[in-house]
Amino acid sequence: MRVARGSGTATDSNDSRVALAAENTEPDGDQADRYTVRSVAKAMRLIDIVADGPPEGLTLSDLARSLGASKSTTLALARTLTTSGVLRHARPGPRYCLGTALIRLGDITEGSCRSAKSAGPRWPS
Repeated sequence: MRVARGSGTATDSNDSRVALAAENTEPDGDQADRYTVRSVAKAMRLIDIVADGPPEGLTLSDLARSLGASKSTTLALARTLTTSGVLRHARPGPRYCLGTALIRLGDITEGSCRSAKSAGPRWPS
């Protein structure tokens, strides 16, 4: 979308903001702010979709449909997440499940939460 700068009216400016806001709305209705990286947000949604899926995993077609993205975009995201261990290929068939990298992240998170809990209150009562 092209937005003219400098010579527009206030109405043009408001229309442009509305159009940009609509363009930045995520498929689930959430408003993406200017610091949101769309590809990262899509990857995080893909992880949630796989997590909510059946234990045997989801096919690329299932993932693309749920994500509301093309198969090529979904494949690129899934392969990237598979390379990092966040997703893994499941057999039979090409299906995607959660990967073991999430176990490691969960262990780290659990340890840091335990450490914070055992440290006690930060301020004296």
